[in-house]
Amino acid sequence: MSSPGPFFAGTPRTGLLIGVGLTVLVLILSALGTFSSLEYMTYDLRFRMRGPEAPGSDIVLVTIDEKSVTQLNRKISQWPRTYYARAIEKLTAGGADLIVLDLDLSKPGLSEPGEDESLAEAVFDSANVILARYITQGKTVSPLPSLRKGEVGEGFINHLPDPDGILRRVPLVNIQIDEEAGEAVPWLSLPLETARLYLHPVDTPVIDLETEDMFVMGKIRTPYPGGRMAVNFTGPPGTFDSISFGDVLTGAFEPGTFSGKIVIVGNTHPAFHDYFPTPFRKVTGTGSAVKSREILVDYSRSMSGVEVLANAVDTVLRERYLTKPPGWARALLVGGLGILASVIFILLNIRARISAMIYLVLSGGIFWAAAWLFSQEGIVLDLVVTEAAMTLPFLGGIAYHRFLTAMEKARITRTFGLYVSHQVVERLIRNPELVKLGGEKKEMTVMFADAREFTSMSEKLDPTDVVRILNQFHTAVTEVIFKHEGVLDKYMGDAVMSFYGAPIEMEDHAARACTSALEMEEALLELHARWQEEGLPIIDMGVGLNTGAMVVGNMGSSMRFDYTVMGDSVNLGSRLEGLNKVYGTRIIVSEFTRQLAGDGFTFRDLDLVRVKGRSEPVRIYELMAIDRQGRPEYLDLYNRAIGLYRLRQWEKAGDLFRQVLVAAPGDGPSILYVERCMEMSRSHPPEDWDGIYEMKVK
Repeated sequence: MSSPGPFFAGTPRTGLLIGVGLTVLVLILSALGTFSSLEYMTYDLRFRMRGPEAPGSDIVLVTIDEKSVTQLNRKISQWPRTYYARAIEKLTAGGADLIVLDLDLSKPGLSEPGEDESLAEAVFDSANVILARYITQGKTVSPLPSLRKGEVGEGFINHLPDPDGILRRVPLVNIQIDEEAGEAVPWLSLPLETARLYLHPVDTPVIDLETEDMFVMGKIRTPYPGGRMAVNFTGPPGTFDSISFGDVLTGAFEPGTFSGKIVIVGNTHPAFHDYFPTPFRKVTGTGSAVKSREILVDYSRSMSGVEVLANAVDTVLRERYLTKPPGWARALLVGGLGILASVIFILLNIRARISAMIYLVLSGGIFWAAAWLFSQEGIVLDLVVTEAAMTLPFLGGIAYHRFLTAMEKARITRTFGLYVSHQVVERLIRNPELVKLGGEKKEMTVMFADAREFTSMSEKLDPTDVVRILNQFHTAVTEVIFKHEGVLDKYMGDAVMSFYGAPIEMEDHAARACTSALEMEEALLELHARWQEEGLPIIDMGVGLNTGAMVVGNMGSSMRFDYTVMGDSVNLGSRLEGLNKVYGTRIIVSEFTRQLAGDGFTFRDLDLVRVKGRSEPVRIYELMAIDRQGRPEYLDLYNRAIGLYRLRQWEKAGDLFRQVLVAAPGDGPSILYVERCMEMSRSHPPEDWDGIYEMKVK
């Protein structure tokens, strides 16, 4: 996200609208479930980051497993129910508080005569057995009526994995219609029924189903948004203490193992397929499995149904609930973060690297805050949605600022492409902070270059030749201006206006302008040779340079404007260009340009003049060469002559100027001063004559 700089920074309203729009988009996508699969992934990741925890000490599992099959030397499907009756007797004798049979006992046993009666008697005598009813494909499968007579409770089991095949939540209440009473009757799930009988063994409290997304019954206040409770899994399979069913039958367990415990008896043998992937252990799938919505379970990495039941009971008993903030709070969090991100990444003018660092810090902070809240407080943030509220404005900010940068580049190119060289335009694009449009006052050097005798010449030539000569003159002059990073202000008929020192700062703007003027003179001489070969007339040139404070920026109206300079210093530069006609020179500079340009040039002192429209006099010089290489031999003689002229020694000065003309026939300033000396000798100026020459014309 590159900094757009002051040239085109966009508008706060636009940036804010983009940020708000992206935030609203996140909320809409969240409401549509777009982030659901990613939210599931981050939900499971938080479990694994938290790691296993020690379960409560209230629950012990009795597992019907491969070891039991080996011990009893009989397939589980052939076990008589007398096995379960004996197990209940031993568990009761061992002091079990509740015995939960997570078994399908809906059909009569076929292994031996009287087995169902034996089991029913054991259930009745124990008076602490909870049986399971199963809900499959919308149908309820209940235990045998004989068994239900002795049960202390009954709960349903209906494990419903999420759309990605992972079991994270279990239903708590199932409403069924009592045909005899003609009213709706709530049936509790097996985990909830177990917790009810454990916490309220004598009197069953009234069930409150009116509280939204909350099951209330005495000590139990269980959140179940959408009718299901999030199971706070203590860890991967094997977290709970367990004893093989065969060991229970043989008595191979320590005394007190079951005392005061909830004992859950269930099948963990792989042959019964009672396994579910959980956040700690997920499923693996193939292409065909995805198409058919089937899940291929890796039993070594999945959790048995009896352990899922144990985790659900543990969640209720220890009130280790996983809850989400209310919808309004989640929306407020997402909206607040979205606005904050919009301010940081869209409205504020922050460099790309710093912006990326801020994003990484904030994004990482959100992630770790979500992980901490999950592990310490059981609060489940919508992490993907929250991160999206930060990410979309960040990406939107990148796109927005790139758009602004592109717009800025285009506008810089439009504004300066015709004024300066492409190298200068590239520098302005790379460093837009150099551009300050709208007008600022600074010291600069302005240059006016005018084609001499062009108007009279154009009256005698074919229009196509006039245009060709003028275009060649403008091209040669402009190339020199661009070469030294000057700004082409405008073409004014046969004249060219340019300046140095903006928009790019340059301390040597006066020297660059002087160099440009001398190179323009050389370029004009080359054009003379070409025009003579083509039989065209030649034109001369006059250049005026002045350095001083001037206002630079976009001048004009909202419909049309130019990047130009204005001020008294600019007007003086124009006047100096016109003085070339008076002194017979090509390049005249002011004393201010002469001083700032330095000693790398050869100048000749011309005069102290007061130009029209300016009250203060200014000393002017002729720019003759670079580094004294072109210093004429007669210059010392000329300087002596100008000194005598200012000392009012007109006749001696005139003689020296005539000697200069011998060495340099046609020297314009010397011709002018010969005439002045003659005039001064005749007119005898007053004693207070200050040497200032008053210009009557522009």
